[in-house]
Amino acid sequence: MLPTAFGRVGDGGGSDIGAGHANQAHKSLQFVNIHSHLQADASGTVEAVKAALGALPQDSVLLRFLLAAPNQITTSDVDLAAASEAVILGFNVEPSEEVAAAAKEKSAP
Repeated sequence: MLPTAFGRVGDGGGSDIGAGHANQAHKSLQFVNIHSHLQADASGTVEAVKAALGALPQDSVLLRFLLAAPNQITTSDVDLAAASEAVILGFNVEPSEEVAAAAKEKSAP
């Protein structure tokens, strides 16, 4: 899921946190792409977190939500984050021991 509220129009030049691409200059500015996977305890929390993050200045950061849902963090979420090199953001949810072990094994942030 890539909401436009968190994106910038352009060619996406810059570095990716999570996608492993090298830094590139974009009109003499450096951009950092942050791919994230957001899990929260309720849909209202998901929307509030997305709105709060979207309100931050994004002059040099492109925040993309690959997934944003009200749910517990699962091993499937860890697999998705590892495959897409995304950062997992959890709000009011705690991963189980199994999920924490999977994340540690795959080095998912």
